[in-house]
Amino acid sequence: MLLLNFFYVQGNREEILQSKGTWIQALIQNVAFPILIPLFFIFPKPKQNQETNNTRFLTLRLFFLYFSLGVLVAAHSKLFALGKLYVIYGIFTLISATQLIFTAIFTAIINRFKFTRWIIISIILTILIYVFGSPEFGGEPNGSLELYSIQALLTYAAPAAFALSLCLVQLGFEKVLVKTKRYGNKKVFRMVLEMQICVSFVASVVCLVGLFASGENKEMKGGSHRFKKGEMYYVLSLIGLALSWQVWAVGLIGLVLYVSGVFGDVVHMCTSPLVALFVVLAFDFMDDEFSWPRIGALIGTSLALGSYFYSLHKRNKKKMVELYQIENNIELNQKKWWIAVALCLFLVLLGDSLVILLLNFFYVQDRREDYNQDLQYKGTWMQALIQNAAFPFLIPLYFIFPSPKPNQETNNHRFLSFRLIVLYFVLGVLVAAHSKLYALGKLYSSYDFFMLISGSQLIFTLIFTAIINRFKFTRWIIISIILTLVSYGFGGPVFAGEPDESEYFYGIQAWLTFAASVAFALSLCLVQLGFEKLLVKTNRYGNKKVFRMVLEMQICVSFVASVVCLVGLFASGEYKELKGDSKRFKKGETYYVLSFIGLAFSWQVWAVGLIGLVLYVSSVFGNIVHMCASPLMAFIVVLVFDFMDDDFSWPRLGALIGTVLALGSYFYTLHKRNKKKMVELN
Repeated sequence: MLLLNFFYVQGNREEILQSKGTWIQALIQNVAFPILIPLFFIFPKPKQNQETNNTRFLTLRLFFLYFSLGVLVAAHSKLFALGKLYVIYGIFTLISATQLIFTAIFTAIINRFKFTRWIIISIILTILIYVFGSPEFGGEPNGSLELYSIQALLTYAAPAAFALSLCLVQLGFEKVLVKTKRYGNKKVFRMVLEMQICVSFVASVVCLVGLFASGENKEMKGGSHRFKKGEMYYVLSLIGLALSWQVWAVGLIGLVLYVSGVFGDVVHMCTSPLVALFVVLAFDFMDDEFSWPRIGALIGTSLALGSYFYSLHKRNKKKMVELYQIENNIELNQKKWWIAVALCLFLVLLGDSLVILLLNFFYVQDRREDYNQDLQYKGTWMQALIQNAAFPFLIPLYFIFPSPKPNQETNNHRFLSFRLIVLYFVLGVLVAAHSKLYALGKLYSSYDFFMLISGSQLIFTLIFTAIINRFKFTRWIIISIILTLVSYGFGGPVFAGEPDESEYFYGIQAWLTFAASVAFALSLCLVQLGFEKLLVKTNRYGNKKVFRMVLEMQICVSFVASVVCLVGLFASGEYKELKGDSKRFKKGETYYVLSFIGLAFSWQVWAVGLIGLVLYVSSVFGNIVHMCASPLMAFIVVLVFDFMDDDFSWPRLGALIGTVLALGSYFYTLHKRNKKKMVELN
């Protein structure tokens, strides 16, 4: 405002009071943007976020936004210049005051801005301040030159264009620019500079076209000749004006980014009494003085800004309270999460240990040597059935564990239920398949060979989870995987049910163990997918992961798998051999039945723990824990049984240490992930 008044005072305006170079005035407001380019590269940029969307469509929207804003800025610059040319400054000020009203209307519609009573008070005070506290302007026309024509009426469009541009800038920050890969959902000052440079470039091009198309460029030389202090001061005043406009624009856009378009406009209009004070001190227009209304307006400025700042203080205080509550909830949830993970890990280790103990007990008590039977136990469908048949004991637990409050916003239509049924059916068939195939592998190959092949299940899990679940591997997870494979290879227990060397049959049946590993790995990844994409979205769970989901998954999948295994058991005729097997049992039929029941319950304990780890962590972690149980099982078997003078050798001891390191490596990854979440929250 000081430089504008200086420009008009020095312009020999007595000869021609109005400066008709409205396009040059509009150009000056935008043309100095190149000074911001070095600042753009000086200000640091945030780390790129690879998860953000950076498609061509987003770039096209950004380009369209800059173009639209550039045209709008050029338009309101031109229209404001026209208003000052054809309307006395008092009327112009009154019309300009409507820009805050337009801003409030547009921001409510476009930006869904929420007004508090303190913001409304601030807006009312700001409008009064602007009307009563505006400075005198050296460039306003004489009464004889006032022209209330179409040009004057166009001044009404200027506040609307200015208000709309502010709201679109805010929308561009929130919906477009902040989502680009280079900013990654972070608000930084570099965004302000990018916005101003791009918009000013477009606006400058529009103003240059208007300048040459209207012929105003020919009048520039005459304007410099009329300048009292000469052409050098004329050029310097224009440069100073251009730089001042950029400083103002950067500050205004910064307020829009960090607060809102309404606050930016409030601050802009609240500077009016302060500008009036500077003009009175620096110039003397018609004995202008800093009157009582202006003093009142200056005091009102403090009240208007204070009212808005109080609203911001309350908002930030509310956010801090909410953040504190969220942080406490996250800490509490993390503790519950760690407890749940520890419980599931314990169930997997307990289930694995009980299974290997009961399996060895079963084969030791089978007395097949006395009956001259093949050493292998050929009831593979029965073994598969035992792994799944004990699911009914989980049903009471399902109703005991609390269910979260239903979320009515979640999707619970028939299509989702149908997809869930298909998932349970597919998983049930897969579980029955890998149960049967693993039983075949133990029947036709040595246990060392079986362990070697089944170790590939972790590799298949890595492949499937990377494709299906988009799992991201860290170096600590990779270290954990390598240690797990080594520990599994060297730490496996001895198995009493393996065949003699004369009974090994490395045919298609033995190699089907590979298919079992594939089916097991695929089932784990599909369970994780089912939790993340289907089960968690149902109305009864409402985007919450609870242990009840584990029980539902295990009950439904085991039911389908049991039906498949029962069909296989009766179709193959294996059920006829059950009576003979019970008679061979050394401790009698009662212990035979009890060992089966114990095995069935142990398999369910193991499965619940494994599925729980998949829910709370991932399918990779579940498989790692399952395979890391191998050295522990070997240690327990050595303590309880004595097969071929088996002992807990140095390789097994090393495997046990490797197990601890493997789990520790993965737990360190989980700790870092949870710590990162807390840092991002703060």
